[in-house]
Amino acid sequence: EEKYYNQHWVVTLSIGTKPGRGGIGVAIDIRVQIETKSKVGLKTKPYGPLGFEPSMIRFEDVVPGTSQKARVILYNNDVKAHSYTISSLLANAETNQKKYLTHSYKAIPDFRWVKHDKIVQIEPGKSATLNLELKIPDDEANFGKKWEDILLFQPDEGRAGFVRVQVQTTEKPKVE
Repeated sequence: EEKYYNQHWVVTLSIGTKPGRGGIGVAIDIRVQIETKSKVGLKTKPYGPLGFEPSMIRFEDVVPGTSQKARVILYNNDVKAHSYTISSLLANAETNQKKYLTHSYKAIPDFRWVKHDKIVQIEPGKSATLNLELKIPDDEANFGKKWEDILLFQPDEGRAGFVRVQVQTTEKPKVE
């Protein structure tokens, strides 16, 4: 269904055996993170108390030294108003970046390159737009890169959500 685009879920599966004659049992816990397809132009609100449209922002063909803009619609599908604090999950020193980064992407070198409001307040059943601006410094080292950031939306109460931000810079122009 349309409402299941832009979702992030975690599924845990526990498998165990009863101890045998020797008193030894075996158990394993498997945790799987699932992201459904990111989509813009939904005809219905995304599922869950906090919804996003889209759940992934792609800045492609970014020329260092220029800026690009994007937006995310946040849906407060709860029955009460919430204030959402927005920060980079990958900027937290305690975050294991390998758990969250998409294959072939590295964490963006400076999380301040993605500018956005730090707090968004949304009434129950309403939505708000978060504007993003990306500005990569004009430096030779910034050409031909694939970077990623994960913006964490922490409500004043309840479960957090996130939006993945991917950046791909152009190759360095050849001098003839």
